[in-house]
Amino acid sequence: MRKSTKIIPALAMTAATIAATAMASAPAAKAIPADPPWWNHNCPSGWVCTYESASDWSKGKIDHKYYTYGVHKLYGQYGKHVIYNHQTGGAKVSLNRYSGGGSVAHRISAGYYKTYDLTPINSITLYD
Repeated sequence: MRKSTKIIPALAMTAATIAATAMASAPAAKAIPADPPWWNHNCPSGWVCTYESASDWSKGKIDHKYYTYGVHKLYGQYGKHVIYNHQTGGAKVSLNRYSGGGSVAHRISAGYYKTYDLTPINSITLYD
């Protein structure tokens, strides 16, 4: 009986040593970003982002991004692009036929995306 009482404290000490070693060598936890890239396609919150193709959209490869309200002229944008309105607070974006705004072809509400042919589009407007 005496031998078994000596073994139990030795086992308890070994288990405590193993647990302490495991805790010390465990990798540090990493914080999850507020908007993980897989969710927002790399488009920062508050921005409107364009992607040259559905493949670029899937990979989060942004072609252009816009943050300030107002008209932004487009140059050399042809064919189908994904437009993602990642603005907050209900802000909208319009795709316009005229370079100075006006003649709205499409509108996208905050939080939505859509694929459009940008060939006839000459400006993009961000507004509240």
